Amino acid sequence: MVNGYFDLGNFRGFVPYVGVGVGLAYHQMDDYRFDIPGSVPYRVSGDNDLTLAWSAMAGFAYQVSDRAILDFGYRYLDLGRAATSRTDNFSFTPSKLSVDDMTAHEFKIGLRYHLGNDGCCATPNYAPMK
Repeated sequence: MVNGYFDLGNFRGFVPYVGVGVGLAYHQMDDYRFDIPGSVPYRVSGDNDLTLAWSAMAGFAYQVSDRAILDFGYRYLDLGRAATSRTDNFSFTPSKLSVDDMTAHEFKIGLRYHLGNDGCCATPNYAPMK
């Protein structure tokens, strides 16, 4: 995914931000099989799909020292859908079986640490602490 973030300002060391992302998701769905009593198991062939994926992010960061920033964030992620093909082992023409709700809600806590030797902060919007 390609993501972009936008800082909304610096409020006494707290920096809220928002972001969006867009990309592709590759799904491999296995064969779907179920048993029919007194018959050969029915199988619908799996399929591979490349779908649009997107995300929306929000959070805030807080500078705890001149090199360390604590980050609290949320991301909603949508990975599109996966489906089987329309072929089966009985030569019927079945409907595709699909999984439509491939989403996630993620809450993250992170620590950013500036490794450079210039004595400045990790992100230009953050002022070094004194």
